[in-house]
Amino acid sequence: MPIDLPHHHPDAPEEPRRPRFKRYRIGDFARFMGVGPDYLKHYERQGILTSEIRDNGYRYFPFNQSATILEAMRLQGCGFRTSKGITC
Repeated sequence: MPIDLPHHHPDAPEEPRRPRFKRYRIGDFARFMGVGPDYLKHYERQGILTSEIRDNGYRYFPFNQSATILEAMRLQGCGFRTSKGITC
């Protein structure tokens, strides 16, 4: 029995697929991570975290950045300082 597959032209460029993560407002994300909003803003200023600022003026952080925050907290707990240029 033949299998019906979607047709894809071999010369057509592939569309990049990137995962979509749920995004949280800064206060909700900070509370979820157990830190304050200023903690997130500090690392955002250093270029370690990135947020999306929407038309309403709120910062939204994607869930996948929680790993970066946890790593920064772990490094701080070991006595390391994170600074610009060091990604966690």
